[in-house]
Amino acid sequence: GRLYGDPVFIDFNTGKIDAQDLYEKLTIKYDLSLEYDEFTQEWCNIFSPMEGMQQVVQQACGRYKCGLLSDIDPLHWEYCKAHFPVLSHFKSPTLSYKIGALKPDPLCYVRAAEDVKSDITRCLFIDDREINITGARKAGMQAIHFTGVNDLMNELHTLGI
Repeated sequence: GRLYGDPVFIDFNTGKIDAQDLYEKLTIKYDLSLEYDEFTQEWCNIFSPMEGMQQVVQQACGRYKCGLLSDIDPLHWEYCKAHFPVLSHFKSPTLSYKIGALKPDPLCYVRAAEDVKSDITRCLFIDDREINITGARKAGMQAIHFTGVNDLMNELHTLGI
């Protein structure tokens, strides 16, 4: 949470620095006494599966072109790919560290639409942060504010999905 607006965090999530740079900068900034391997393990120890989400993804990706737009760094991405097989459903993920931008930058939504080879106005964006929902709508996407799996399933059903 507290790192989200930190310039070092932003640089890492937009691909401007690598994992070693992140480690060195945060070790100095926060006076950390971790070896690099310990640091990367702790850095990635923030994820857990969400009950019911795998089924939603599998059903949606079985019927529609599905994309993934994520503000993520390379350490987190590699960790998530290894621990959450559901991510294999997203063939061309749009990742902030690869495109050099974070949501709600309009570039993120444009690239996400391009990555699923769809017109931006035909894309439905789902996110838990209102600022990102607003950004998607400004870019031309339809959007749903994610508040939980059951609510999402109800909203998708209402949309005929």
